[in-house]
Amino acid sequence: MFIMPRRRGFTLIELLVVVAIIALLIAILLPSLAKAKKQANTTRCLANVRGIGMALPIYSTDWGVIFNYNGSGSNFWVNILRQYATIDKIRTCPEAVSLSIYPADTQGDSTHSWGSPNNTVWGTDPITGKGYSGSYGMNGWDEYGFTTSPNGHTHMPNKLPYARGSTDAPAFADCLWPDGWPDETQPAPPAPAATWAASNYQGSTTWGDTDIWRFFMSRHNRNINVSFLDGHAATVPLPNLWTLKWYPDWPISNPMTISW
Repeated sequence: MFIMPRRRGFTLIELLVVVAIIALLIAILLPSLAKAKKQANTTRCLANVRGIGMALPIYSTDWGVIFNYNGSGSNFWVNILRQYATIDKIRTCPEAVSLSIYPADTQGDSTHSWGSPNNTVWGTDPITGKGYSGSYGMNGWDEYGFTTSPNGHTHMPNKLPYARGSTDAPAFADCLWPDGWPDETQPAPPAPAATWAASNYQGSTTWGDTDIWRFFMSRHNRNINVSFLDGHAATVPLPNLWTLKWYPDWPISNPMTISW
């Protein structure tokens, strides 16, 4: 009579060893996977910003000015650029897909877009029928539609090909608001964005006076993505925001010292 040999299963100790090895491998791999995902999101974001920025030369060719934008409704930049880029697919950074969480329900931050479905401060999006939202803001000094210049600074020249310093002149960038007008006298924030965005920044007097803070977010590991008037885009360290030509006579060429 043939007797089947008994199969030997895993002992409890062997099973625990296998589980421990798997847990160890996961602990080793997860940080690398998270880093790789974040880097991929930064690359996707850079492509988005470049795509938005590349719409400006086409617009300039059609209208003869860099940008004629007054900030809301049909003249809101999201609306204007729809005919020049797939704007609704590229106006949100993959690191900031969720909408604003702040009391005014409009300001974004490193991980949230500006805007709200129920807030129509910039008008109603004709595509969605709701309020506008996005993760990027334009350099307000590129707007030809303004008749006055804050603080006496000059806007970029009308014709895009003749914009002085266009290789260093920002067009669009990661931003917690749809636009901003940085000034060379504006300092760095006194604390990381996670500290000042929710409590100190929202609704404070510095909101309207420190526009460079709108772009100052550690969305990409203490960097933001910026597109420039000449068509290229780059990932820029936060201290280097003060070295960009936000307007033609911007005088600073050295990075800002950040104490934290």
